[in-house]
Amino acid sequence: MSIQDELRNHLHYLFPDAKDNGAKTEVMINCPLCKREGHEDHGHHMYISLGYKGAPQYNCFKDSTHKGLLTKEALSSLVDNPVLVNDDLMDKLKSNSKREYNRVRYTIRNNGKYNFKVSPYIRKEDELKRQYICKRLGLDLSFDELLKDKIVFSLTNLIKYNYINQITRNEYIINCLDKYFVGFLTNNNSSIIFRNITNGDIKLPESISDRYVKYKLFNNNPFFGYYIIPSLCNLYDMIQIHLAEGTFDILSVFYNLRNANRKNNVYISIGGNTYEKVIEYCICELGIVNAEFHIYIDNDIKKYVLPNIQRTFKNLEISIWVHVNTFTGEKDFGVDKNHIREYVYKLV
Repeated sequence: MSIQDELRNHLHYLFPDAKDNGAKTEVMINCPLCKREGHEDHGHHMYISLGYKGAPQYNCFKDSTHKGLLTKEALSSLVDNPVLVNDDLMDKLKSNSKREYNRVRYTIRNNGKYNFKVSPYIRKEDELKRQYICKRLGLDLSFDELLKDKIVFSLTNLIKYNYINQITRNEYIINCLDKYFVGFLTNNNSSIIFRNITNGDIKLPESISDRYVKYKLFNNNPFFGYYIIPSLCNLYDMIQIHLAEGTFDILSVFYNLRNANRKNNVYISIGGNTYEKVIEYCICELGIVNAEFHIYIDNDIKKYVLPNIQRTFKNLEISIWVHVNTFTGEKDFGVDKNHIREYVYKLV
C-alpha cells in the first residue's frame, strides 16, 4: 500500500463521513474548524490532498483561513480526539515529503508559466455567470465544458484550490471580482482577465470600473499572457491560428464557427495587444512555424492596422486571412451564431 493510500484510509477512519474526490487524490470532509466557530459545514468544503503532488495540505473552501500543511500537529487540531492520530504514519509522511515541505510550490518555469489549474468547485451563484456566457454565445454550455476553457468563476476558489499564499489586490477588490466578474485564465497561468457582467447596474470601485480588469496572480511575472483556449496540436502539421480581440469573440469563433475543434487549432484573444505582436509570439515563443493565421476583426478597426500587418509579414511564408462579421448592426464576432455573417478574404 502506498503512503497516499495509507493516509486516505486513516482520514476515512478519523472522519467517518469523508468522501474521495473523483481522481482519488484528495479526501473531502466537513470542516471541523468551521464547526467549532459556530458555522457547521454540511457540504464537505475541506479538501485534504494526499501528497501525490507535493506535501499533503488541507484547505477549506468555506473559510480561507482554514488551510495549511497537513502536519501531525495540524491533523491533531482537526480531530476531536488527537490520540487517534497515527503518529508513525504522520512522521513517515513528513519524512517522505521533506523536500516538498521546504520547497516553494509555484516556481516560475522557463517559459513564464505557473503550474496550477482552475478550481472545479462551483458555487450556486456561479450559475448566473454561466448563464451570462451562454446568453452571449447563444449556447447552453455546461460548467465542465467551460472549465476546460480555463474560465474562472471564483478568484477566491482558484487561490484556495492552488494554495496560493499571496494576493495582489485588497480583499474588498477580490470580493467584488468574485461577485460581479467572470474570469479567463491566461495561457501562462500568471494572470486572469476578468469581464464585468453587471452591465453597469452596480457601482464598483474606480480601479475595477472598466468592462475588463486584469488580475495578476503573482507580481513577479512581467508578462500577463494571453487568453488561449486549450487545444491539442502537432507542431509538425499545419496549424490554424485564430486571433480575435476579445474573450467572447474568440469563444464565439471556437464554438459557433469552428465547431469547438481543438485539434491543430489555436484560439487566442489578443486583448489590448497588436495582431503583429501576437503573431510574432506564436512564431518565436510558441515555436509554431507551419501556421496559417486567421484574424477576426472588429468592424471599427483602425484603417492602418491591416496595411501594417500586410507590410510586416508579406515576406514570410505564412498565410493571413481576414474574417469580418457583416451582419447588420454587429461590430464583432462576440455574439450568437444567428448574428454572424462571415466574410473572408486573404490579406497575405
